[in-house]
Amino acid sequence: MPKLRYDESKGLVQEPGSGLDLTKADLADRIPVVELTDLTDAGVLRPVLKLSESGTTFLIPRLTGGGPQTIDLPALCAESVGVTYRFINLAGAATQIFSLDTTVAGDKIVLAAPDGDGTVTVNTFNKVRMTTAARLGASFEIKCISTTQANAWLVSDITSGIGNATGEHVGAN
Repeated sequence: MPKLRYDESKGLVQEPGSGLDLTKADLADRIPVVELTDLTDAGVLRPVLKLSESGTTFLIPRLTGGGPQTIDLPALCAESVGVTYRFINLAGAATQIFSLDTTVAGDKIVLAAPDGDGTVTVNTFNKVRMTTAARLGASFEIKCISTTQANAWLVSDITSGIGNATGEHVGAN
C-alpha cells in the first residue's frame, strides 16, 4: 500500500512507502485515525487499546495468513465508561478474521448482529469479529457503557461493506 501524505495545497498525495502522514494537516476538527498493518499470520495487531485513544478510528487492511489477527480492549474500570473506538475495513475479501477481544473473560460485549433478513440476533460475547465475508466499508463502533461485566461493551453503528449484507460481524467466546 502506498504512503499517503497531506499537502496543504494538493490535499492527499501518494508517495513511496507505507502509512499516513498528516503532520501538516489542520487536525483541530478531525478524529484520530490509526492505520493497522497486516501481520501476514495470526497474532496481536497492536498493544491493548488505551483509554486515551477513545474516539479513534482504526483502519483494517486486507488480513492474510494463518489465523485471526486481534486487538484487546482495555480492562473494565470506572474510567472506561464512555470510551469509544471505531473499526473500518479498507479491503475486499480478507483471508483472515479481525477480532476485537476483551482482556478479562467476564467482561462482555453486547452485539446485535444482522441476520441478513432485516432481523438481528442479540447476545453477549468476549469477542466481536469481522469475518472473511467483510468487504470494503464494513465497520462497527464499540463503546463501554457500564462497569457491569455482563454488559460492559456495546457494539453499534454496524455497517455492511460493499456487496454484502450478512455474516460480516459476528460474536465469539
